[in-house]
Amino acid sequence: MGDDLSTASLPQYSVPGPQVVGGTKYQQLLAVIEELGKDIRPTYTGNKICAERLKRSIAHSRILVRECLIEAEKDRQKAAADAAFSIMTKRSITLPQRPAFIRSALSSVVASTYQLEDSGERKGSIYILSHNLEIGQCIRTPAGVFRFDFLEPSIIIAAVADGSLFTTSINDAVGNVRNSWQYYQGQATRSLVAGCRSDVVDETECSDTISVCEDVLLDVATVPESNVVSCTDKSGRVHLVDVVPGKVVTSWDAHVLPYTNSGCEVWTCAMRENLLCTGGEDGILKIWDLRSHSFVQQCRRFDAGVTFTSWIQSHSILTGSYDQHIRLFDVRNTKEPLIYVKTNGGVWHVENCEYGGTQHYLASCMYGGWALLDGDFKTIKSDETAGEQLLYGATKINDQYLMYVTFNDFTVTTTSL
Repeated sequence: MGDDLSTASLPQYSVPGPQVVGGTKYQQLLAVIEELGKDIRPTYTGNKICAERLKRSIAHSRILVRECLIEAEKDRQKAAADAAFSIMTKRSITLPQRPAFIRSALSSVVASTYQLEDSGERKGSIYILSHNLEIGQCIRTPAGVFRFDFLEPSIIIAAVADGSLFTTSINDAVGNVRNSWQYYQGQATRSLVAGCRSDVVDETECSDTISVCEDVLLDVATVPESNVVSCTDKSGRVHLVDVVPGKVVTSWDAHVLPYTNSGCEVWTCAMRENLLCTGGEDGILKIWDLRSHSFVQQCRRFDAGVTFTSWIQSHSILTGSYDQHIRLFDVRNTKEPLIYVKTNGGVWHVENCEYGGTQHYLASCMYGGWALLDGDFKTIKSDETAGEQLLYGATKINDQYLMYVTFNDFTVTTTSL
């Protein structure tokens, strides 16, 4: 009667216990422990089936415990290896001056510096570095350089803090500066650099300087197949410069602070065909017609100064600002942005790049480090800690590495993506 009762009362224990297929050893161990809990109570009734299952479960548990320990050790070793790999793939070099900007050029990288001395002098240089952080060339500039652009892939034009545009040229081989370079536009040819010795670091003759204004220049922008560039200064003015004769075409007041009506920093400019966009400390994005040098429209959808602008396709402008947002506007309707992305810091620059064969954007977010965004402006990778020393520029080297500069600690760093 007792055997009949125990068998009849516990039919659910007459089948094998469930197995966790494909789970981790830890998950399997939890499942076994749960089954043990079901089997322990019936053993007190003398159920032989449950007793046997309990023995098997205990043996299985012992095996799983050992395997869990092995898995934990493997995880620990992998974490240690990942940390070691991160250290090996994150290298840096300290420059004598504070690096303020960086961009890729041919098979090398160009970094500019801005150093404010106690005397008030603004010193600067342009460094040509290899992807292994070897300094191939250091070219002294007339003063500090916030930003620069390229007239051609090998020709640099920099906005200098003494109010001039500085031009120089690099070869594909790191560390070699051409003895001379000529910028050709139509029938106009002008030699800008002469007598430069490429074997000498800190060479001052490897340049040409175009005087623009008596104020600090903050940005310079080029447009393909044109010898006219735009540049901006800290007193609210925009300048158009023809680099062939080396003369200012025109200048005008573009941005002023509210209430005081005094000129403010025009942090950024970008050109496309007959249009120019500018952004300033006044928190306004403005669009200008280059043919008439007249104001076309403006956008006030910012909570702080506009620090970056770039034309994306024919009717879109990508912006960054101190209010820690990336915005994409259609110039035909700037009331609301097409894209509105929060970042970890103020956006100083956004590099248009390819990653994995598709369109991506690499954002330099000042104290928020860097962020890699996909074509839909979704962040796929980022490093906020990289901005602890104020990151003003980042550039992608390839799909494995990027390089960035941090202003406060004088450092250029290469790191894995």
